[in-house]
Amino acid sequence: MIEGESLSEMKLEVVAKDVYFQVHLRDAGMCQRPKCKHEGTECHHKIFRSHRGGNTLENLVLLCQEHHEEAHEHQEWRAFWEQWQPKKYVDYIIY
Repeated sequence: MIEGESLSEMKLEVVAKDVYFQVHLRDAGMCQRPKCKHEGTECHHKIFRSHRGGNTLENLVLLCQEHHEEAHEHQEWRAFWEQWQPKKYVDYIIY
């Protein structure tokens, strides 16, 4: 969280539609936590915004709501996501 910013304000921040689309496409619309079979609906910042992580394709991963909350609550998952790399890269064209 950025100093002076409430959690509710953080949740209001929106990742640009084109970046969200790229993350969704790359991650095949699925939560990227190992063994999870749920649809991914939320972009997680691998490096938190409070640590100067940006809204870039390289810094975002698609997670379901449950695992997005877990990523923020448990230190071991924070470290995991910081090192995470996509299973495969998808070539895509944005028109």
